[in-house]
Amino acid sequence: MITLALNLLFIIGYVLLVGPPRAVEISANAKDSDDELHAKPIWMVILAEFILRSGIFLVIAASIEAVLGDYLYELYHLDLFLGSLILAGIIHTFSYYASYCFMGSKGHSMSRFYRLGRNFAYAIVPAFVAAGLVLVYQDINDLQYFDYQQVEIIFFITWAFFVFLGLFEALFMKRIPMGLGSVLLKRLKKS
Repeated sequence: MITLALNLLFIIGYVLLVGPPRAVEISANAKDSDDELHAKPIWMVILAEFILRSGIFLVIAASIEAVLGDYLYELYHLDLFLGSLILAGIIHTFSYYASYCFMGSKGHSMSRFYRLGRNFAYAIVPAFVAAGLVLVYQDINDLQYFDYQQVEIIFFITWAFFVFLGLFEALFMKRIPMGLGSVLLKRLKKS
């Protein structure tokens, strides 16, 4: 049951661009199965993966807008919040690429840089929870204590606070980050 929950959490994070890329895994599988990505450089695999993930994300965002309608979508400034997810995904993907693919790092010498990008992306989760709780509280109680600009401020302050905490985690943790995929973890442990 826990494995199912963790797999579901991974899929949600992956589709929402918050979870780590799997380009090294995809590239290794492509080489093993001799498919169309087997001879492509890793940056091209990362780009293809990010475009696919972004496409799925945009379908979800458009579906949310279709379900809620334009009025509620604009009222809650969901384009800003969903755009923040895209930004977090870009930062996470770039830090992954720069740390483990582009610079040819040995061992976990670039793990701190990766952790910074990863923590930037992960910090958005509590920000969504904080903003969501405020909006739910307002709607349940028919209160207007917070206007939507204040909700945005709460969102960004919470995000900044957790990015700040993530900065400390990135500076003080020494082990190789988990969740990078088995192929990349084996490669990092060997070097």
